[in-house]
Amino acid sequence: MRPNATRMRAATAPTVMCAIASVLWAGVRAGEAQVVEAIVVKVNGDVLTKTELDERQIVTLSRHLGRPVSAAEFHRDASLQQLAGELAPQIVADAIDELLMVQRAGDLGFEATDADVDRVLARMREENGIADDAAFTALLAREGIQPAALRRSVQRQVLIERVRQEIFRRVDATEDESLSFYMAHAAEFAAPSTITFREIVVTLPSDAELRAAPVAQRRWDTAVMKFVAAQDRVRRGEDFGDVARTYSDAPSRGAAGVVGPVDPGTVPAFVQAALRDLAPGQVSPPVRTADAYRLLKLEARTAARGGSFQDARDEIAGRVVAIKRERALADQLKRLRAAAIIDWRTDGLKASYERYVGHRLRGSR
Repeated sequence: MRPNATRMRAATAPTVMCAIASVLWAGVRAGEAQVVEAIVVKVNGDVLTKTELDERQIVTLSRHLGRPVSAAEFHRDASLQQLAGELAPQIVADAIDELLMVQRAGDLGFEATDADVDRVLARMREENGIADDAAFTALLAREGIQPAALRRSVQRQVLIERVRQEIFRRVDATEDESLSFYMAHAAEFAAPSTITFREIVVTLPSDAELRAAPVAQRRWDTAVMKFVAAQDRVRRGEDFGDVARTYSDAPSRGAAGVVGPVDPGTVPAFVQAALRDLAPGQVSPPVRTADAYRLLKLEARTAARGGSFQDARDEIAGRVVAIKRERALADQLKRLRAAAIIDWRTDGLKASYERYVGHRLRGSR
């Protein structure tokens, strides 16, 4: 029992720590002394400190590289510092946007209660297979994260999500917008017919091999006996996929003989002919070709989809709404930035931030 528990902790900890990192603004470590912080920027009086910026950079680098980056590695590795510098404008822009969204939540009278935070943390524990509060608290302690700091970060994310939902609540797709989108993307909503089938393929020596080497006849006889055995097991009701794993010589053997879904026009004519009159679940008679014996089972067949506006109406509306929501959020943030008092303490970062935001605004049009 204990080794299994150890493996579970090893698998769970990185996953849940990634989830925690996604909501933490600044990973406040247990036992650290509170010191006067260098301020990077003030936004309507709220501050982003150098420590918070560093910790955001570490989280971003970990995601970018696909592996954990420690604070010690971050501070000693010149290449990481260079990469962090390149990512800094985006990181600062995201941090400022989060500050503005939390402030907007206050303007709208939104609150994030302890019960709201408890629900998010409970979902985080459940999704990562952590049994109870004690195990979760122990995990945070091992990582040096104060539970109170995590709760504050979750609270901020709850407020941000409520502002997002308030923005999205007013977004809808009109019939004209959906139709215009469809006309511009009609090809994306069409789909060809498909088939999915399983195969058992037993290869045979070629005629040239039979003429050149008498021993090839024994290989022929062995192959025929192998195919007959496979066919007999299928006829007796054994699982076709299991028989394919045992007898088939085709590359699909590792997938229990499954091929597809594929366009019927892309498979050989003899396969099309063997499957043409089958219903899903039925098995073909033996198919003899120059190089093999085959047994085929039809798994599924889908008809071509013409992609009419009526057929794709719901999908189209969903895509239009998603685009409009993204634009509405960008417009709201643009208004919040324009109205904000942003007091920079680092001129170089201010210039790179303004270039980045300008580029992002042009890209959202």
